[in-house]
Formats: sequence, structure tokens, C-alpha cells
Amino acid sequence: MSNDELLLALANLLDEKLQPVNEKIDRLDNRLERVEVCLEDVVARLERVEVCLEDVVARLEKVEVCLEDVVARLERVETTLYEDVVPRLNRLEMIVNKDVIPRLKRLEASHYKEVLPRLKKLEAAVHNEIVPNLKRLRIIYDYDLAPRLQNIEACYIPASRRYMDESEKFNAMKTDIDVMKLVVEKHSEALYDAC
Repeated sequence: MSNDELLLALANLLDEKLQPVNEKIDRLDNRLERVEVCLEDVVARLERVEVCLEDVVARLEKVEVCLEDVVARLERVETTLYEDVVPRLNRLEMIVNKDVIPRLKRLEASHYKEVLPRLKKLEAAVHNEIVPNLKRLRIIYDYDLAPRLQNIEACYIPASRRYMDESEKFNAMKTDIDVMKLVVEKHSEALYDAC
């Protein structure tokens, strides 16, 4: 065999033997292309995540500033509470315990010793004297005064209406008399002037 033939046979043999390797390389190349596409997608997503992370960091910084403000305000409130409110509350408790509660107890004792018996006497007086008197007054009103008032009302209301009607006539008569006086005066003057 000549060198050319030998080289050709060797090339064919290599082609046959390298065919599976080439197929594997082609498959690896396809897979590598898919991996590169996925990697590009991952890189794009990573960039979006980085942008979001930057936004989150900025918002977190704002939250930290607000939190610092809240902590400062809380410290002021705590200071006010412990320096002003608690001492005042303690003073008020002391006043209540030393002054108000004993006075309240004295008032309660006075209520039970003095006021309650007097109130019971008043209730008994109202029940025994005033209520029966009110009942008698109601009976007198219902059976004696009310009929009389109705009789007076029946007599005087129509009379008062007649007087009111007549007073309008009286005013009209007074106006007529005033007009007649004027006419008589003018006529008297005219007669006097004529004589």
C-alpha cells in the first residue's frame, strides 16, 4: 500500500473512530450552548436581583433612619415617664392614701350614723303624712275644685268672648265719634263764619 492509500485508510479509520467522539462533542457543544443561554438568563436575573437588592438596601436605610427616630422618641417618652409621670403618680397615690381615703371613710361613717337615719325619718314622714295629704288634696281637687272651675270656665269664657267682640265695636264707635266731632267742628265754624 502506498503512503497515500495508507493515509487515506488511516483517515477513514480515524473518521470512524472519531465519529462517536464528534457526536459527543456536538452534543456537548449543544449542551454548552444551552448552558450559555441559561447562564445569560441567570446573569440577567442576577442583575435584576442586584437592582432589587439595591432598592431593598435603600429602603432598609430609610427604615433604619425611621427606627433611629422612633428609638429617640421612645427614649424621650421613657425619660418623661420616669422623670415626670412616675413621681407625680407617686405623689397622687400618697395624697389618696393619706388624705382622700381617710376622709372618704369618715364620710361613709357619717353617712351611716347621721344621714341614713335622717333619710329614713324623712321617708317615713313622706310616706305617713305627705302621701295621705296629697291623696286628700287630689280627691278635693277632683270632686270639689275641678267641677267649680269648669262651671266658672263655662260662664266666663263666653262672656269674655262677647266682651272681646264688643271691644272691637267700641273701637269702631270711638273712631266714628272722632270723625263726627271733626265734622261738627267744621260745620260749627262754617255757621259761625256765616253769621
